[in-house]
Amino acid sequence: MPKQTLSSINDLSKLANDYFLRIFHTRISEKDVFFIVDSGTVYQFAIDGENEVSAQDS
Repeated sequence: MPKQTLSSINDLSKLANDYFLRIFHTRISEKDVFFIVDSGTVYQFAIDGENEVSAQDS
């Protein structure tokens, strides 16, 4: 599945609200990853401890 990393949790939340999607959470390699799935694409936002993980880091 293709992945698209978003720059903020607000962007993920807006996308989820606009399309009535549920936000999921998992923990991968000490990162908290929040994501939604829409039309075969995973949209995600990750936080490493207290710091946001930039799109370049994912």
